[in-house]
Amino acid sequence: MSAVRVTVDQEICIGCPFCESVCVELFRVEGGLAFVLRDPVPPGLEECAREAADACPVGCIALHADDEPVEERLLASILDEPAP
Repeated sequence: MSAVRVTVDQEICIGCPFCESVCVELFRVEGGLAFVLRDPVPPGLEECAREAADACPVGCIALHADDEPVEERLLASILDEPAP
């Protein structure tokens, strides 16, 4: 089983506090942007990371498998579709 990675697209992040309030172990909002504190996601925090991604009003948080190619993740996030 591959590790779960988490990214924040800071181009669209609006710095709302939802991710940090839902999952303080993984996210910090500073200077109007969210930052990932721990990547890959530690075991046991995967659900917390998913909840934070679901809570993001602009959808700038993405979860993906560690072995998933970056290009596919970026394309999927641009098209708002699941990566293949």
